[in-house]
Amino acid sequence: MPVIEEIVEEPPIDDVEPGRGDECSMICDQKLEWGERLKAAGNAWFKRGDLDKAIGKYRRGTKIFEMLYAVFKDDEEGAQAANERCYVAAAPLYNNLALCLYKQGKWKECADACTDNLDLTPTDVKSLLRRAAARAEIDMWEEADDDIAKALRLDPTAKWVKQSAESTKKTLRELRIKQAMKDHAVIGGKIPDMNLYDAADVAPTGEAFPHTGRRAHSVTTVKDVKQELDDMEEEDAEETCKRKTDFYNGMIKSGKWRLVNASGDEIKRECDLNL
Repeated sequence: MPVIEEIVEEPPIDDVEPGRGDECSMICDQKLEWGERLKAAGNAWFKRGDLDKAIGKYRRGTKIFEMLYAVFKDDEEGAQAANERCYVAAAPLYNNLALCLYKQGKWKECADACTDNLDLTPTDVKSLLRRAAARAEIDMWEEADDDIAKALRLDPTAKWVKQSAESTKKTLRELRIKQAMKDHAVIGGKIPDMNLYDAADVAPTGEAFPHTGRRAHSVTTVKDVKQELDDMEEEDAEETCKRKTDFYNGMIKSGKWRLVNASGDEIKRECDLNL
């Protein structure tokens, strides 16, 4: 007897979208309704494995919340409260969009989607962790460290936060090791072989000179500061005199100058300014 399999049809996906620019005239409730419809459509496409269509739905949903209400000092119409409702509705759209972009390896776009959400909700831990994961892939390692640290400060006890943070930290460690190996390969490990320095020639961190080795800084002790300064001035004067004497003698030897006495008679010897 043949086996009869029941064919289960997947429910149709709501592909209706608001018209271009319609969000400009929407009230808060309309924004929330469209945001929910587009999120549901994006989720349906995501479950079917069509990331491109899911991205299209999520991205259209985020655009609805790009234009919010102006809040004035006397907020009689409750604009701030309406905006905060929009922030909550926009967060899953941005986060789902970022997830799809991450799965496609579009790290920069993923990080940008997270940043857009964090502009609205700076304490969204999911966006911080996802942005950290994306930034790790585009060599923004310090920024990724900052995102992880902030996420752990905001929610230090949640298990999923710790797991996500540790996973990205592991990725960062591996990427840094790989980069260090590449850097080492470029220089070929030649510097130690050139005997340019040894370990004793390297100054400790935060210090200008090593404690031992060929480059160790010798300490100079000055007992009489005034005498030291006088000696320095005398040395400078002697050096200046020597330079002038050499210059004058050079001019005399070249024939351009003559050395004469008070009577105007030429003196056949070199000039000595110390006389």
